[in-house]
Amino acid sequence: MALEMSIEFTKRLNLATDYDTAFAFFTDVPATAAIFPKVERLVDLGGGKFQWEMQKVGVSKYSIQVIYACKYDNDKAAGLIRWTPVDGVGNARNEGSARVVKSGNGVTVDFSTKLDLSFSFIPSLAKALVKPLIVREFNQTADKFEENVKAKFR
Repeated sequence: MALEMSIEFTKRLNLATDYDTAFAFFTDVPATAAIFPKVERLVDLGGGKFQWEMQKVGVSKYSIQVIYACKYDNDKAAGLIRWTPVDGVGNARNEGSARVVKSGNGVTVDFSTKLDLSFSFIPSLAKALVKPLIVREFNQTADKFEENVKAKFR
């Protein structure tokens, strides 16, 4: 049996840095991945495409690993960074955007992302345990990423 689910979130970060520095950082996928929690490996697929392999979470035979690939595009004049799913890679699809806007003495960065997950061979009984684990891990990862970004731009 498969477990399929979607997780979405939006986040606003106020950072004490200039527009060019913030935009350069968020368009540099390896630099961003370096402070993104629980990334086991980032693979450059070329052409602005990257494969993300996250650390396994769970216990014993119920551990899962999220793997997906995205193509990244940006428009500096609009302050927009977008990522779209690359089909046929991994067990998830991730799409979203970040918008960098000058704000007072710094910038505001608005993130929006949607992660669609599909895990094969998860027994019905285990779904009740695995689903909350995935949501908790996703939220903790997003919160830790926010902390790491804020620390970087202090």
